Order: sequence, then structure tokens, then C-alpha cells
Amino acid sequence: MINTSDKRRIQSCANVLTLINPMAGMTKSSLAVTILVVSSLTSFSCAGSSGESDGGKFKGARLPSHMKPIHYRIRLMPFIWPGNFTTAGELDVLMECLLSSHNVTLNAKEIDVLEDSVHLFEADGENNLGREIPLEPLGKYESNSTDQEFVIETSEELKAGSKYRVQMRFIAKLNDLLQGFYRSSYEDATTGEKRWLAVTQFSPVDARRSYPCFDEPALKATFEVSLARTLNMSSRSNMPLERSEPIEGMPGWVWDHYPTTLQMSTYLTAFLVSDFEPLQNANELDKLNGSLQFNVWSRPDAINQTKYASEISPSILHYYEQYFDIPFPLPKLDMVAVPDFGFNAMENWGLITFRESAMLFDPSESRTKSKQNIASTIGHELGHQWFGNLVTPAWWDDLWLKEGFASYLMYIGVEHVEPTWKFLDQFPFNVIQEVFFLDSLESSHPISVEVNHPDQIREIFDSISYDKGASIIRMMNHFLGEKTFRAGLTSYLKVHGYANAVQNDLWESLTTQAHLDGSLPANMTVREVMDTWTLQTGYPVVTVTRDYESGSTSFSQERFLLFHGENGTRKENSSEWWIPISYTTQDDPDFTNTMPSIWLRPNEEEPAFIHLSPGRKWILVNIQETGFYRVNYDTVNWKLLADQLKLQAGSGEQVIPPSARSQLLDDALNLARSGLIPYSVALDLCLALNNDTNYLPWASSFKALQYLDDMLTNSPAYNLMRKLSHNLVESVGWENSSETGGDEHLKILTRVIALDWACHLGEENCISEAKQRFALWMKAHETNTSYRISPDLRGIVYCNGIKYGSTSEWEFAWQRYLDSNVGTERDVILDSLGCTREVPLLQKYLGMLLNSSSGIRKQDGHAAFATIANNPLGSFLAFDFLRNSWNDILSYYGLAFNRVAKMVASIPKYMNTPDQLAQLQQFWKDQQGNLGSTERSFKQSIEKVQANVQWMERSYEEVKAVRLMPFIWPGNFTTAGESDLLVDCLHSAHNVTLNAKEIDVLEDSVHIFLQDGENHLGKEIPLDPHEKLEVNSKELIIKTSEELKAGSKYRIQMRFIARLNDNLRGFFRSSYVDAATGETRWIAVSQFAPTDARSSFPCFDEQEYKATFEFILARTTNMTSLSNMPLDKSEPIEGMPGWVWDHYQTTPPMSISAAAYLVFDFEHLRKPDLAEEINARDSVRLNVWSRSEVQNRTEYAGEIAPLILHYFEQYFEVPYPLPKLDIVVVPEFDDFTLENWGLIIFREPMALFDPKETTTWNKQVIAMDIAHAVAHQWMGNLVSPYWWDDLWLTKCFAIYMEYVAAEYVEPNWSLLEQFPFHEIQDVFFVDALESSHPVQKEVIDPEDGKGIFENLSFAKGASLIRMLNHFLGENTFRRGLIAYFNAYGNASANKDDLWQSLTTQAHLDGLFLPTSQ
Repeated sequence: MINTSDKRRIQSCANVLTLINPMAGMTKSSLAVTILVVSSLTSFSCAGSSGESDGGKFKGARLPSHMKPIHYRIRLMPFIWPGNFTTAGELDVLMECLLSSHNVTLNAKEIDVLEDSVHLFEADGENNLGREIPLEPLGKYESNSTDQEFVIETSEELKAGSKYRVQMRFIAKLNDLLQGFYRSSYEDATTGEKRWLAVTQFSPVDARRSYPCFDEPALKATFEVSLARTLNMSSRSNMPLERSEPIEGMPGWVWDHYPTTLQMSTYLTAFLVSDFEPLQNANELDKLNGSLQFNVWSRPDAINQTKYASEISPSILHYYEQYFDIPFPLPKLDMVAVPDFGFNAMENWGLITFRESAMLFDPSESRTKSKQNIASTIGHELGHQWFGNLVTPAWWDDLWLKEGFASYLMYIGVEHVEPTWKFLDQFPFNVIQEVFFLDSLESSHPISVEVNHPDQIREIFDSISYDKGASIIRMMNHFLGEKTFRAGLTSYLKVHGYANAVQNDLWESLTTQAHLDGSLPANMTVREVMDTWTLQTGYPVVTVTRDYESGSTSFSQERFLLFHGENGTRKENSSEWWIPISYTTQDDPDFTNTMPSIWLRPNEEEPAFIHLSPGRKWILVNIQETGFYRVNYDTVNWKLLADQLKLQAGSGEQVIPPSARSQLLDDALNLARSGLIPYSVALDLCLALNNDTNYLPWASSFKALQYLDDMLTNSPAYNLMRKLSHNLVESVGWENSSETGGDEHLKILTRVIALDWACHLGEENCISEAKQRFALWMKAHETNTSYRISPDLRGIVYCNGIKYGSTSEWEFAWQRYLDSNVGTERDVILDSLGCTREVPLLQKYLGMLLNSSSGIRKQDGHAAFATIANNPLGSFLAFDFLRNSWNDILSYYGLAFNRVAKMVASIPKYMNTPDQLAQLQQFWKDQQGNLGSTERSFKQSIEKVQANVQWMERSYEEVKAVRLMPFIWPGNFTTAGESDLLVDCLHSAHNVTLNAKEIDVLEDSVHIFLQDGENHLGKEIPLDPHEKLEVNSKELIIKTSEELKAGSKYRIQMRFIARLNDNLRGFFRSSYVDAATGETRWIAVSQFAPTDARSSFPCFDEQEYKATFEFILARTTNMTSLSNMPLDKSEPIEGMPGWVWDHYQTTPPMSISAAAYLVFDFEHLRKPDLAEEINARDSVRLNVWSRSEVQNRTEYAGEIAPLILHYFEQYFEVPYPLPKLDIVVVPEFDDFTLENWGLIIFREPMALFDPKETTTWNKQVIAMDIAHAVAHQWMGNLVSPYWWDDLWLTKCFAIYMEYVAAEYVEPNWSLLEQFPFHEIQDVFFVDALESSHPVQKEVIDPEDGKGIFENLSFAKGASLIRMLNHFLGENTFRRGLIAYFNAYGNASANKDDLWQSLTTQAHLDGLFLPTSQ
């Protein structure tokens, strides 16, 4: 039905059509038609929901095969102004009837056909109008909105072999979905006026939105187009403008008439009506190809940004002409940058349209990466002029025949115009390694896949069709050879030019050429090989198995999958491929010859074999990653390859080139992800990155390691990668010397990923620099001065400035987005806005995605959504938004361009628990019948989460064993606290100053009382009524109205809220996955050294301020708590069922950095015979705690810890002063171990030992770390340094004593003999540099204390302590230490106190010591 407003709109457009009546000469009685049209309010609507989906699966959605179009005459008059966004159109189609029938069926969607305007005529021999064919009087027309068809029923039969012409008038929507003939707009930079334009996007199935047509790629025809426009506009179409003429009765309007096109598909027709301008003097192709007209177009205020496109496009086009030996067949080529565009670009024949950020480049504002993307997009679209336009796939199931070729050809074209970029070398990283992930899912699809309905067609515009298609084409190139490949392509294009083809046509052309050239044996065809790659889902992993003694090497294949079924077992899979095996060896490394040495064939009963020279030397398979497969080796060969990479990293010799290093790292890390090799093997390869500054190895590593980061919820504490990337950051720096004539393309890309990851990993210098540059940018704008951030660094600066900023930084960046005239810059800002950690801003940002006036264009909505979903804070906000707004999202964005599907695809990034999987599955089930083209994306997303859950169960522990720490997804992680401090006033004052950081003190809860002689509360001290509290980033100052008297004692009480943070400092949250249930289990752990007690509770957070502590911890009854002292009692918390208070005994005096507490659900390994082992006193208890599934690995720690404790008691002749010692092994911890008094905390790898799995070296490390931590119970805890200047004193003694004590428990290891190698020789190099520093460094700010925890101070200091031992002698050294502990026990000391104790003992023992002069 058509409502009243629709009737008025149709009537208005009908009147216009009456005025223009461009086809009057083609009808029997133009006057009669005119009267009918004007007087009729009847129209026929070819409807269809704007969201594309009609709620279920469609039957066929293919046109019947009885009619074939020959020629279209199309006249369109777009009304491009608010209130009447429509197009009035007239259509005249010449057709040939192939099979006798009683109907003509065309595609049409959301088009109102004026019913009485429809006429069908016979066409005579000259294709002129003949007899009119009577239409069926009852039900002339049938609309099928489900199949998007318009059916014209005839009374008499249409005869096979005859030609007919159908004519009609219609009204089409000039929509805002970026589909069909649609409207776009921009703001005039000079006047601020909104300017409108109309442009087309017909691929894959949206020509039917603009005019009724045979909208299938095989139904090629010629087109004769006329476009109406106002005089202030211009129009463009596929062919050059032929003539313009005024429209009678419509002043200010003209018709632009275009000549007939070549044979082409409807999806390649294109129209533009705009006020755009061409770049003057852009006709570069005249120099190359004579008569070809070439122009680039954009809105006027962006025309200067088209220069780069105008420079490279002619060269690429001309190169393709030479490459294929086929000239570009059209007389002109226009390239247009459109403000709103769904794809990156569209290859319309002769009129290529682009999204602005995919074509416009401003050297002063656009990134190097953007320039590369622009060049590759241009190369892609120009490649389509042959693959897709000249030869078109017969149906969308062979979409890859055009998209795969264009995606490969763009690398060849860009390599030609930008050879210094080494773009072909980037192909494996950019393309193969990218698509490997999607194709490792069961829910992937074959390259050539059956599709019928538009929703199915849209779904396969994905990386399988594009990137996998390109990858197997590249593989063909390499196994056939360049000469055969090019000649075969030329033959294919010439045979099928201006027509359609299927993949078998390509196979035939290539096989014929290969047999002519001898590139393939006569009994082998390209089809036989390539059907295994195009008709099967997935790809193989080739396993190389070696016998090093005989040299025999075998190859086997299986499908590579990330998800191995619900129970984690590897599925049997029948998929097998023809695999070209190329390889090189250590004996003769050659990375240039990519022709296959052997073929691994499908369905072979025996593996393929080769013979290498005997011995342990590496082999590397799949040279240049030309084959679309991963390679796995045995452990020995992986080790040989890792050793080679480390060797050449140190020597600078490039035996294995960067592209091969990239391949090895990507394969290894993803094989580990799939569970095929241990992560230790993969990360061993990563160690070779230490001295590597090449882009590709780093890019592949960062991409693969991103998954670990995602699964462990984005921890910035990547110790391994922080260590490895440090040298890279130092090498590339922040400054881009290309601005003064210097940096090469790949170095710039390397700088960007290095700094991006450095900031991501929490490198303070990186974050500080980014924040500073962002602040300078803001200040420059506020003061109207100039400050320029390098375009390549803007993503890093913007993201971190916003991430660590507040609302003001976000709003400032948003305004810069609105103000920017550069599409690439807008993309960077849009991406960075999602970096904020402010939840209200993320929610606001999500809300803007459904607001057409927000400033975010529809083309960018999915990208903005993805950047929110990629933020750990925003991930689940985005998921909730998607669930709660699903129908609104479908309605607003439609289903074209896979925009909503891309939103769905971005959701699984951080999902890795069974509960999250269940939520996603339920969402999918709830939307059945309302999924449209998101069906496949949902299935793939669910499988990704299944793989993530499985990975967490399989690899979570192992990854932690390589020192990777999880960031916890934020919720309401806080600590509610109360404190009661008894203090001595040493100097009269009007304030109490405590350390406090990121703590919210409840102001009205703060009280100060005078303490009486019995330590009872006395008079309350009034606080300053004007300013009770002063809070800064480090301190809490409580101001009093009356003076606090020296010599008096006071009690300070307060309540506060502290963050249970995720940075592994202070009192922080941690988690692990229960191996039995898969549940995420949360724990709370403290890490106070050196200066982080202040982030747990307000305190005197300095070493010399020793005090006693009485801790009381709340916990649920299913948890356990621990602190420095034994538990005194537990009692229920009134009004909180299931909660108890744990009260702990008062500690001896100790520094606050030695305080500790945990709340967890761990179990402990008891040593009931400890008293006998220590032989000191029966009251000491020692327990080793861990999560239950690793408890058996704590036995070694439980065996040696009592022995070491007992040894130190004897060595120092000072009993261990506490009644208990707990050793706790936690999943994540910033330090390797922390020696809290009575409660030592270890990171798991530092204390867990499995005789079957742990290396001897790791066992030694465990023994020494335990000895180190126990030594600190005396040196550091019993006697503490006054200040952090003397931190080295405790640390160095512990390092030296760990060798002494571990030698005692493991005498066969000769650890004292190892000391020079591990400590002295290691530090010699650093200390030989001018930039070295003394062991003792001055520390002024407590935060600076964190900066002195480093190897020079510790290793050199330990070496000096050892030297001290040897020149004093063991007896004097020990007795001097005993005197030192007795003198300063439970107090603080400095280095001079130690020197005094040792000097006194040396003099007592009669040693000669030099005296100062």
C-alpha cells in the first residue's frame, strides 16, 4: 500500500516526467500516455525493507533465464534537496527472448513504478519499436519484495528468438544507506553551507535500487545514460559526456547525455551529480596513452589532496596495460573522492569512486600508512578494469575471480610506482597472515561458494574472497613461474573479454599455457591443483619430520584449526590439498627460488620424502611464504632456526631475510596458539628480535602476540615484549627524519608499531612523551599558535592523550574531528576517541553511532564501534549496545558493506570465558530470522570465542610461565578500609602528612585524638574548618586548628575507598581460570615495595618509619586470607551473612614495604616436620600455598625452604624472628618475588617445579630465588635501609647470599663457582660505559625509588659484597654481619652502619685495613 504522502510524492514526480517526456517518440500515443500519467495516482511499489532482510531465508533470488538484456536507455533526474530525496526515472530496455514465456522479470527494490507507464513492444530488425504486446489485464504486474523482483505478465506468449523493448517510468529513493543511487553531503569550508550530491554504489546487487534491471553480473548489456542536473552542478557517468541540452519547461536544468557504453554488467554502471571539481592539468595519461582522458575529482576544498592519486594512477594503469598486453578499452577514466561511501572504493568502469580517506592524501596531515593504503586501493581498483570489468565472474560464487586478482595486482602495481616500499615483501604479512586467522575457523567458507540471495552475496565480500583469493593467485604465480602466469592471464582476458567467466575458464587458460611452456607436466592440470584450494574451506599445516642421522625428511598435512571441538580433541578432517613444497637449508640458504621442489598430494597413503645431508642443520620450508599453508617442525629444527636467528641478530648477517623471519614468527606463535607446539618454542624465536630493527618480523610478532594480550585481558606488563621492544624504540626513536629528507618507508612503519606497543606495554617514557605532545597540541589551539604532531605519530599521541586524559581531552579531539578537512586525519581521530578510559564517554560515543546529526558518517560507524570494542573497558559496553540496540542498528545501517557484520566480528576480542560464550550464543539464538547478512559473522564470532575459551583452559598457565601478566576486565574493584594510626609527634606542627595515592578518603570520617598514658583515646583535636584535607598525587595532609605538641602521642582514624587495581601494585586484583570448571577465579594480592603501600591505605610510606601492624581482613567463607603474622581469630561480620573478619597478631616493628596480605582460595602444602628440620624451635610453621591444580609443583620449594631458613639462622646466629613463614605462589606478580616478612610472594615460575617438565636451569633459578627471598628476612626486614639510597645494600646481600645458601642445599651444582659468570661478567659490560653510574644513587622522590631496581646496582653490589667477604675472610665477614644484626635488629640502618660493624670486627680479628689519609 502507498500512503497519502507517498502519493503526493509520486504525483509530483509524475508531473515532472510529463514535462520532460524524453521517450515520447517511442510510444504509440504520447498524448494518451501523458494524460494517463498526470491523472493517475496509481503506482506499483517494488518494496523491500531498508534493512535488507525480510526475516528468513530466501528461496532463490535469481532471475529466470528466458530473457537477456541487450541495451538500456536510462534517464534519471535526481532531486538532491531535503524533503524530496528522490529520483524520477524512465527506462527503455531492449531484450532478447531466449525461451518462450509469458512474462518479463526484472530486479527492482524500493522503486515505485508508475503502473500505466509500463509498455512492452516487439523490436524490429533495426531494434525500433514494433507492435505493443498486450499485458495481462488482471494482475499486470507482480511484485516480489522477498526476491526483489518486478514481474510484467503478458497476455500472449513472448517468442524465443524474438527481441522486445520494455518501457516504464518510476520513482526511486535517493536514500542515505550508501546503496544504489544515494545522497551524500559535505560542508562548504568557506560558507559553512551543507552541499548535497548524488552518487551510485551498485555492487553487488543495488543497481536495482536505482532503476529496474537485469541485476546479475552475467546479464551484460550496453547502456545509454542521460542525467538531469541543475546548472550549478555537473554530472559524470561511465563514458565521456557527449552533449548537454536544456530541459524544456524546467529553467536552470539540463540533460547530460552520455554515449553508449561497452558490454558491461549493471553493477558497474555509475552516475554522479555534484558540484565537484577536477584537478587541473591532471590529464597525465595523455603522455602515456594518447587519447585517454584522465581526471580526479573531489569537493572543491579538498582538490589539492588529489595530487598524489593523479600522479600514480596513470603510471599504474599504463603498467597494467603492459602487464596484460591489453589496452584500457575506454576513452576516459574519472576517479572521484566521495564524502560518504560504503566500501573503500568501487571499480565502476571509467568512473571509479572512492571513500575520501582511500584517495585523498595531504603530505602535511596524512600518515605514511595512509599513503600506502591509498596507493594500494588505487592499484586494486585499476586492476579491476581488467579483472571484473573486462572479464566478469558469471555469478557471485566466483567473486574471488575479480576481488582476489585485484587484491594481488595492487601489490604488483604499487611495487612499480613505489619500489622503495618493498610492497611485494609486505604481502605475506598484510594479506596471508591476516586471512590465516579467519580461515582457521570451521565456520569459514570456500573461496568459491554457492550464494543466491543478496544477503548471502554480501556475506562473502570478506577476507576469504579478497585476501585468500589473492594469496592462492600469488601461489599460482610462483609455482607456474611469472612468464607462464602472465601469458596465461592475457589469454584468459582476451578469450573472455566483454563477457563472463567461471574459475574453470581461468584454469583452462593457465593449464594450456603451462603445458606450452613446460611449467607443468602433461598429466597435471591447474584445475586439479587449484580446486583443492578454491572448493575446500581452510588451509593446511605441513609438518616436517626429520631423521637427523640419515637425513630423511618427510612432509605430512592436516587442516590447521584454532578450535578443536567442545572437548578440545583434534578433529579428524578429510580436507587435503595439492601443496607446492619449496625449501632451503642451512647448507645452501637460497630464499629466491620459489618453484616447488616436490608436491605434497592429497590422499597419499605415505608422506612425501626428501633426503638432506645428515646432521643437525636447519631446513626452512615454504620460501617467501608463497604457499598458502603453515609449517611445523620438530623441536630440534625449531631450536636450530631460533639459534640461527639469534646468531644473525648478534652478527648482523642476514642469512634468513626479514620476510622469512616474519613467516617463522607468525607460524610459531599461531601454532602455539593452536596447541601444536609449546609457547616456549615460539617465544624462543621472539628472543631473536632483541637486535632486529626490520619492520616485518616485528609486525608479525606484535600481531600474533596481540592475541596473548587480548586473552590475558590487555595487560600492560608484558615483561618479555617490553624488554625486546626497548632496543627497537631506542633505534627508531620518536623523530621522523623523513621530514628533513631521510627515513625510508619501512622504518617509518617500524617506528609507529614500536612506539604504539611501547605505550601499550606501559613504558612510562612513551606514555609521558605522548601525553606531553597531546597537551602541547591542545595548548597551541587554545593560544592560536602553531604546534604540529608528525602525522605518523598522531595515532599514538591522540590515543594515549585521550586514554590518560579526561573529558576535556576527549572533547578537544572530537572538535578537531569535526573541524578536519582531511579524511585520513578524521579516521585517526575517530579511532583514537575509543581509547578513553572514561566509561561515560564510551557510552556517549556509542550513542552517537545511531545519531545521524552526531557528525559520524554511516560509512564510519562500524569503525568507531570497533575501536570501542577493542578497548578493554569498552568491549562489554559495545556488546551490550549491540544486543540492546540490534533492531535500531539494522534499520540505521542496513546490511550492505557488511557494516553490522563487522560490528559483530569485533565483539569476541576479549571474550574468553564460558559465560561470555553463552551470552554470545544466546544473542545469536534470540535474533534468528533477523540476522540478514550477519549470519556468517555470528557463527565465526562464536567459534572465535569457543577457541578463546579452549585456549584459556589449555594455555593460560603456560603463558604465565613465560612471564605474561593479565589485565583484569574492570568492574567495581575497590577496597573499603578503615585505619587507626598511633603516632609520636617529634616536632610541633599543625598538620599530619601521610602518603596516599589514588585513595578516596571520606572527609567526615577523619579524626585525630590525643592519646593518654594508657593508650586510650583522649581529647579530639579539632581540624581546620576551612580545609580539613589537602590531597595531591602523593600525599594526604590533615590540617588541625590547634598545634600538635612535640612529645605527645596521637591517634589518627579515618575511613577510605581504595582501588583494587589491575597494575600489580599496592593491593591489586588478579585472577586465574579454574582448571576443573573453566571459571575465572579472583584473588587480591599486595605488592608494596618500594612505595605502593600508599595506594592501599594512607600511611607513612618510607623505610625508616618502622611500626607494628595489626591487620584485620574481611573475606567470604569460601576464601582464605593471610598476612605477615599468624591468624589470631575469625568472627562473623554482623549483617553480612557468609562474611567473616580475620584478625591477625601484631607484627614486630617493620617497614611498611614489608607488610603484606592476600585474600584467595588457594591450598597449602604443609611441612609438619619443619621444627625437626630447622632444629630451632617448635613454634615456627612453614606452608607453601598455590592454586590447587599446581599444588604438586610446590614440593621442591617446600623441601628446600626450611633447610635454607635453618642455614641462615646458623649463619647469622640470629633466629628467624616470626612464628610462621608462608610462601605463596600467585599467577601474576610484577616482581619475580617479594620478601614480605613472614609472607613471601612468588610469581609462579619462580617457585613451581615439575621434575618432568621443568629444565635444570629453571630448577636452579627456583632454588636461588627462594634463598634470595629468605635471606631478606634478615637483610631488609630485620634490618631495613633508612632510605632508598641504600636499597642496594639489602638487595646485593640477598643476591650474594642466595649463592651461599643454594650451594648449601644443592652442593653438586657448584653455584659459588658460577657467580663470576652470572654476575661479575654480566655487569662488566654495562659498567664499562661512560653512562654507567655508582652502585649507590641518590634518591630524592620516593617514586624514584622504583628506578633503582636494576642490574647494575644489584649485580655490581653483590660482586662487591663477595669481594668484601674474600678480603676480610669468611670468619670476620660473618661475625661482622652478626654484630650488625644484633645492633640494628628491628630498626633501620645505612651502609656506614654496616661498614662500622665490619671494620670493628676486622680490627678485633687483627686484620690490617687501610686508613683514609
